[in-house]
Amino acid sequence: MPTDWNIVEHGRHARLRQRVAAPDPASLAWLSPEQRDILARWLPSDATTRRRDSLMRLAGAHRLESAETLASWLLEHGWVRWHERWQRGRWSWEALSWRDLDTLRAGLGVQGHQQRRDARHAIVQTLADWAERLPADGAATEAIVVMLRRAVHVLRDEAAQTPLPTLQSRAHCVQTLWMWGQQRRTGTRRDFALQVTGSTKGLSPADWQWLARHFDLEAWGVSAFAPVLWLAGQARLCWPNGHGVDLAALHLVAVPMDDVRAAGSLQPPPQRWWLIENRASFERQAGQRGGDTLLVWMPGRTSQAWQDTLLHLVRQAPAPLAISCDLDPAGLEMALALGQCWQALGQPWAPWRMDAQHLDAADTQPLGDDDRQRLARLLARDDLPAALRALALHMQHTGRKAEQEAWL
Repeated sequence: MPTDWNIVEHGRHARLRQRVAAPDPASLAWLSPEQRDILARWLPSDATTRRRDSLMRLAGAHRLESAETLASWLLEHGWVRWHERWQRGRWSWEALSWRDLDTLRAGLGVQGHQQRRDARHAIVQTLADWAERLPADGAATEAIVVMLRRAVHVLRDEAAQTPLPTLQSRAHCVQTLWMWGQQRRTGTRRDFALQVTGSTKGLSPADWQWLARHFDLEAWGVSAFAPVLWLAGQARLCWPNGHGVDLAALHLVAVPMDDVRAAGSLQPPPQRWWLIENRASFERQAGQRGGDTLLVWMPGRTSQAWQDTLLHLVRQAPAPLAISCDLDPAGLEMALALGQCWQALGQPWAPWRMDAQHLDAADTQPLGDDDRQRLARLLARDDLPAALRALALHMQHTGRKAEQEAWL
C-alpha cells in the first residue's frame, strides 16, 4: 500500500489530504458486506463532495463506527480526499471528495442519479411503446388494452418518485399480466408472482396494492385464492365419474373452475341462463330462483378463463341467455362481450332490465370522461344490439349511470 501523501494546506487550520497514487479497482474486493451496504447509500448522489455528518446519517446511528472505518479505508486506498480542519490540537476530517466516482460506482454496481433517471426513462418509454403496439380487436380486448395503457401512463407519471427496482418490477408485472390474459391462464396470486419473479412471495404488498388499484385482477384470471364459478338453480352438476353437486340443496354454490371444466352435464338442463353482475343482486335473485333458470354471478369484467369455464357448461346445456349488468358503459361492454359468446354458440341472448326506464328510476351518478369514451366506442360499433344502443344513447343524453343493485 502506498505511503506517500499529497497535502494542500489552506491557511493555518484547513487542508486537503489524499494519496498520490490513483485508486486500484481491485481493492474493492476486500470490502465487507456491511461496508458495501454503507457505500451503496453514499454513492447514488452526484455531489462530488459530501459532508461527514451527512454521510454518518446515511450510514445509520448503529453503524457510525463502521462508517468511520470505511471513510479511513477509502482515504488509505486513494478513493477519496479528505477536507480536514485543525481542531482541539489535531486534524479532523469534516468532508470528503470522490476522486473517481464513476469507477467506484461501477465496481460496486451502484447507479448515480442521472443514470437512474436515464434508466427510469428507458423503462417507461419501452413500456409505453410496447403498450401502443398492442392489438385491440373487439370490444372486450379494446377495453382491456385501454385499461392497460392507462396503467402504463400512471406508471410513467409516478416514475420519478418510484425506486428503480420497484419500477422495473411493476413494468414486468404489466407485461406479464397481458401475456397471462392472452394465454387465458387462471391462478392464484402466488401463481402470478411465481410467473413474474420466480418466487411465490416475490411481489411485495405494495406491488399487489398497485396492481389492484389499476387492474381488476379477478377479471385477468388472478385470484387471491382458487378461482370459482358461483351458481344457483335447481339442476345437478354431474361428472363422468358419477359424482355430482346438487345446486338445489343450497342457496348458492361456489365450484372451483378446474372442477367445472371437468363436469359432464347439468341435469335437468336449464331453459334459461341468467348472468348477473352485482353480487348483492345475484344473492337476492338466487333466493327467488325459478325451477328452469340457472343463475351465474358474473364478477365484473370476466377473464377469458372464466368465460371458457362457463361456456363449457353452456355447451353441455345450451339455452338462451338473459344478462343483467350495471347501467354504465362498462356494463354495456360486458353484456355485449358475453352475449356474443352465446351468439357464437347459436343461442339467442338479450339484456334483462337494462333500459332507459330502469336508469331513470335509479339513483344515478354522473358519467366520467372514461365513461364517455367507452360510450363513443360502443356507439361506433355496427354490432351493438338495438336495446343496448338505445340505453347507450340515453346515458349519453342524460350524462348519468347507475349500479344494478338499486333495482335488481
